[in-house]
Amino acid sequence: MKAGRTLSALILYASLGACCGLVLIAVGQPIFTDDLWWHLGLGAAYAEQGAWLDGDPLLFTAAGAPRPSSWLADLGLFTGLQVVGFTGLRVFHVAWVVAILGLVWSFARRAGGSPEVASALTTAVALLSTYRFFQLRPHLFSILAALLLYRILLEGGKTPSGRRILAAAALVALWANLHAAFLLGPLFVTVALLSLFCAAPLRAPEVRRADLIRAKRLGVALVVLFLASCLNPSGVGAYRDALVGGGLMTSQVAVIDEWRPTALWSLPLANLPPSPLSWGLLWLVALATLWAVGATLRSWRAGAAVPSRLEVDPVLLGLALISMALVVVAVRFMWLAVFPMLLVLSASRLPFVRSLSLSTPIRVCLAGVPLLLVPAFLHYGAWPMVSNAISGRWEDYRVAYPTGKYATHAAWLMADSGLEGNLFARYVDGGFLGYWLAPSIRTATNGTLNASPDAFQDFLLLRERRGSKAHPEFSALLDAWGFDLFLGSGLPVKGRANRPPSYTTPHLEGVPGWIPVFRNLRSALYLRDNPRNAENLRRIQDYYAAQGVPFQAERGFEPARVIREAPEWAERQGMVPSNYFALLARASAHSTRRAALGRLADLHLLLGRYADSRAANAALLASFPRDPDALRRGLWLRVQALPAGDVDELARLAARLAAVSPAGHPDRELVAVARRVHGGGSLPRHVLPWLAAMPAARGRALLAGVAYPELRPPRPFRATSGLP
Repeated sequence: MKAGRTLSALILYASLGACCGLVLIAVGQPIFTDDLWWHLGLGAAYAEQGAWLDGDPLLFTAAGAPRPSSWLADLGLFTGLQVVGFTGLRVFHVAWVVAILGLVWSFARRAGGSPEVASALTTAVALLSTYRFFQLRPHLFSILAALLLYRILLEGGKTPSGRRILAAAALVALWANLHAAFLLGPLFVTVALLSLFCAAPLRAPEVRRADLIRAKRLGVALVVLFLASCLNPSGVGAYRDALVGGGLMTSQVAVIDEWRPTALWSLPLANLPPSPLSWGLLWLVALATLWAVGATLRSWRAGAAVPSRLEVDPVLLGLALISMALVVVAVRFMWLAVFPMLLVLSASRLPFVRSLSLSTPIRVCLAGVPLLLVPAFLHYGAWPMVSNAISGRWEDYRVAYPTGKYATHAAWLMADSGLEGNLFARYVDGGFLGYWLAPSIRTATNGTLNASPDAFQDFLLLRERRGSKAHPEFSALLDAWGFDLFLGSGLPVKGRANRPPSYTTPHLEGVPGWIPVFRNLRSALYLRDNPRNAENLRRIQDYYAAQGVPFQAERGFEPARVIREAPEWAERQGMVPSNYFALLARASAHSTRRAALGRLADLHLLLGRYADSRAANAALLASFPRDPDALRRGLWLRVQALPAGDVDELARLAARLAAVSPAGHPDRELVAVARRVHGGGSLPRHVLPWLAAMPAARGRALLAGVAYPELRPPRPFRATSGLP
């Protein structure tokens, strides 16, 4: 029997340790959090101006300064970056998550759970919270602060002392300057009070007296905590800011992984939290919580003498119920499942439950269940969503941040050439570009959501190359908002399900009044040709002259000429892979012609060299008429060229592609568009970003051998703050 228990414990610890280890690997990966960058940018402004900013240093569409709900966290992150660098922030990130998980383990242990049970509960919390844990943002302090408040003030059914109330007040005062979720502090205490009052009729008389004394102290604590929470730059207004900020985020369709409800009654969506594994775990927690509530009420109604150390605390019952409600309200609160799980653990210690025992074989079998969590987490958990910067190579893991995630070559070019003005870029890039380029260049949107509602709605239209009712033309809407620079980015691949289109690179191709000033395989940068940007044009001309790169304002940036006349610079800027000229040679050799021609056609397509791409693709189709990649590429190029071109040829290519593509393949969307156009239908330009020229795997393969942007150290303090 002892050997069986030892074996079950070893199996349990091994599987749970593997799950938690994977979570920490994701947490410690190269900085992948988009929002961290704008937190650092605002932190620099707070370091210079204090908690009250004169305006938004990162956005040009903001009506005023950003709400200072996390000003101290932003300042702390920025200061930490200046002191310990990016690697230091990553170490801090891992240590913070370890502290959270350690606190959860201690809760389970003090609630009477064995080390094995405490480890299982901690692992469940880690799996449910992975999507929150891997993001280095101030919400991590809210998670730790909520747990600390429970430890200081509410845990164990004890009446809090004056010292504990003061400690909780100090915690909440700090919390109110670090993150808007400080509302959880007063909310938890309010729920604790209500729980004690609601449970009173069901509790034994001698217990009620202790509950009344505890409730009085918690009432005092609630007043003290409210006053402490007002010690922030907004005072009482911080409550309004937090509630309004959350409401604004729920109303914006772009924020789809923060405030969306946790729909337990429908299957989870791909690429969005909760993952299938988290969804299943939440159902188990919900059902177990219902059982625990029933068991607790049964024990209270029975009125049987239960040792105080085995009683279920009414406060924990209330926290479990409000936590489950918050989990359902928004996926960002899934970490709160810790309180329902503690309630289940506490209820399992009731005498009539403890009388049920499990045999050793059953214990061993149950201990083996967590072994399934490892493959489940890798394939059906949050791992696919949070492991984007993890390639399996130590060389990639040890870098500070993944420069390949953003249009970093273009960002460095804007910084080095001294460009200024208002920049359009993807929403996910706004924070990164703001940190590195503001205040000289400011974007329209970022994760602060401090842009005006009109600006944000118009941005959603611009992202899809649409106009608005007031400005039906795409370029007219750009001018209405005063954009000086346009940064398109992304590859023409099928986007992830339930995510917005990410391919904006060709949005300004051929649009009058915009000068192409840079193009590589990942991005395209355009400058508005107007008197206001005359100085910007001179700066970009001077920059290219100093680099020995050909550039003429009348023709703009010409990728083919740059590759031909400045090949080393072109390779460093991610315009071509290191073997580009060898590819040109192989494309003329019969034995290696197919692969080389296909790769060249794709590379030219990504650079906007469509004539060269068509020529290489035509040569490929002449020899291999059923090549699906060539047929897809040819059809995509034809669609992009509309309304010019032969619509009959469009239909023929669509028929040939449909013949070689399986049912349900993304090619079917491209084929359907071609058939609609051939039938006399129109093709709105906003449809184009959704059409895939190649599978995502092929797009990634094309970037093999392409130089990554250089890794730059943190910006100097004075360069990142202030307003233009």
